[in-house]
Amino acid sequence: MKTPLISLIPFVLTACAAVPQHPTDAAAANGSSAATLIDLSGSGSVPLGTVAIDVDGTLPAQTSTDAKLAGRVSLSAAEPVRYSVDYALTPGDVLAHPAEGALSAGLTRIGTQSLGHSLDLQTPIVLGAPVAIRLRSESGDDWTTSGHYRRQQELAELSWAPRGTTLKLQWLGEAQATDASLGLGCDVVGSVQLPANGESAGPTRTLDLSGNYCNVLTEDSRFAPLDAHSWRVARVWRSEARESRLAVSMIDPVWEDGSGGSPDIAPSYQVALQMRQSAGAWGAAAGASVRDRGTWGLIDPLADSNDLDLDYATDATLTRRFGDALVSTTWARGSDPLWFLPDSGGSTNRFDVSLDFSRWAQDFMPYVAPRLGLSWNRWQTTSSLGTVTGDQALMLQFSMTL
Repeated sequence: MKTPLISLIPFVLTACAAVPQHPTDAAAANGSSAATLIDLSGSGSVPLGTVAIDVDGTLPAQTSTDAKLAGRVSLSAAEPVRYSVDYALTPGDVLAHPAEGALSAGLTRIGTQSLGHSLDLQTPIVLGAPVAIRLRSESGDDWTTSGHYRRQQELAELSWAPRGTTLKLQWLGEAQATDASLGLGCDVVGSVQLPANGESAGPTRTLDLSGNYCNVLTEDSRFAPLDAHSWRVARVWRSEARESRLAVSMIDPVWEDGSGGSPDIAPSYQVALQMRQSAGAWGAAAGASVRDRGTWGLIDPLADSNDLDLDYATDATLTRRFGDALVSTTWARGSDPLWFLPDSGGSTNRFDVSLDFSRWAQDFMPYVAPRLGLSWNRWQTTSSLGTVTGDQALMLQFSMTL
């Protein structure tokens, strides 16, 4: 990944010579605020279309962590086709604060770089709307004092919105979690949203259909080679201060490449109702679901095949804002990301209280997107064998994003 950086050096040097330093930049160089070293953009016509170039580089104040160099080149042809390539280099905290005691001070990130390519195109109008296609590939490198890590992401997306209906299909190079409550990482995601009340103003009603192809995310070696097909139909009622959602879903576990010798697992079903309401500084959310867990394909022939393995889960959250502070309480019963597997790890009951002071911290650190909070959590887990374990924790959380 060194070649993109080398190829940008002449261009960056030219930009540095062409852009004069502003008074604010001079002050930033003395450590009072972030300094803009490079700020260059331009466009022009070529036989293939229009080319646009953007390059920017910043040197943060001494109290910040990272500098940044980024570049982007895009080509838009006469037809509805657009290609772009972008490159970013970010020196880490070790290079931003060179000192003999950098390692002992806990500085570990040497730097990161990323190179991405994107291709966007649109077809002619079909039933009132064009079909949009997007292809994206991005590779990156992270260097730390402990080693080197390479990452690669791929994305193909198709979207179409004819006459109020929205269709979207995504193919992901690396499986991603689409539902925090489920232990599934999906690499094929599809959804269709159908409006039920046309273009009328006020509260809206929609019908959402979705289907995903996913990997099961679990540390249980029995289910390591397991994939899953998930399907969901949801009716949504939405207004400015309220939203209600009634959903019926099915999760069908399937073994990779047949996994000969492994018994089949029957599909699992869930009916869930979720509601959200806001009123001034108050906010509330609640949900309840009934589940029919799938069983192993090899069952006792004397057992009643019509028996249902029903379970339920509930949760409720209440929030209240006091100035720049947000207080939140959550109670949940039956939380289990792998509820659709027989003999799963068990369900968890929990109670959480949290205080979020991020808005208050933003006044003191407006350029680093701080997150500051205090939370107390208590949970109790019951395994499939009936074993009960539990604990509680008090946590202070602080993070910054540059």
